[in-house]
Amino acid sequence: MAQKTQYIYILLIALLLPAISTAHDFEVDGIYYNYLGGTEVEVTYYGKSTISAKYSGNVSIPSTVKYNNVECYVTQIGSNAFYGCKYLTSVEINSPVRIICYSAFANCISLTSVEIPNSVTCIGYNSFSGCCSLTTVDMPNSVTDIGSSAFIGCTSLVSVKISNSLTDIGYGSFQRCISLASVEIPNSVTIIGDYSFSQCSSLTMVEIPNSVTKICRYAFNECSNLTKLVCHAETPPMVETYGFSNVDKTNCTLYVPENSIPLYKAADQWKYFFNIQSIEDMSVTPGDLNGDGEFSIVDLGLLIDIIMGGEPEGADMDAADINGDGSVNIADLYEMIDLIMNPVDQ
Repeated sequence: MAQKTQYIYILLIALLLPAISTAHDFEVDGIYYNYLGGTEVEVTYYGKSTISAKYSGNVSIPSTVKYNNVECYVTQIGSNAFYGCKYLTSVEINSPVRIICYSAFANCISLTSVEIPNSVTCIGYNSFSGCCSLTTVDMPNSVTDIGSSAFIGCTSLVSVKISNSLTDIGYGSFQRCISLASVEIPNSVTIIGDYSFSQCSSLTMVEIPNSVTKICRYAFNECSNLTKLVCHAETPPMVETYGFSNVDKTNCTLYVPENSIPLYKAADQWKYFFNIQSIEDMSVTPGDLNGDGEFSIVDLGLLIDIIMGGEPEGADMDAADINGDGSVNIADLYEMIDLIMNPVDQ
């Protein structure tokens, strides 16, 4: 009888072990990892629960770690790795991370900044959803894929630089980013997906490159403060039903190539814009580098980039010469600061 009892006890332990085992394979310096095979590992969450929320403060993910005395490369941020870490404030991701998996940073409500290296090719589904303190995203040009709802509900997000290797802005990628004032859509993008910028109520200006051939359902739905829409395509891109629903088409001016104005006036969805003008007639406001009608920290950042020798996408280079002396230099920087600090006087 005692032997039978001992057998049952051992069997129960064997059955319960998987339930109490941890999801991570090992830990180094407070970061938890799974072994992927070969010399690759991924960052993961602590224990078995995806809501363990062990990470907090500033986290720097190393390029390599040792596992069983073998130097391994950190190539992925695993699914749910930082999910719900409400005290996480910043993350530095280093090469050779290639993939940020689904929900990797979802609902990290205190996350204000994340550094994405140019080794990353994929930002997965829901990866930064609900990161309501995240203010900027600078996406490296290595990124070729953004999953659906990647940045949905990032309500403090002010500006986004999208990779110039991206061809498709996915379903709901930036939906409900209600503070988003500017976005740079590169000339690689051909499709702006369903709900991609829906409910971005702070967007005042959007510039669509000539590479775009299709704008999907509800792509710019409820962008209620949009006043300037610039489309560089000579042939009007196909716009699906409700692509610009609840955009005030009487107050939003559509700028297109001059020879294409008749085409836009006849094209479905585009024809509902009351005021269609030539791109060539767009006026330049010194200091308003992103063309959103305001002087802001976004314009200041673009100006600094130009002074340092850069050519940032989406920046009006003519607007950078604020003092009108024919060059862009530190004097324009002082003028830009004055425009931001004293908007009433302008």
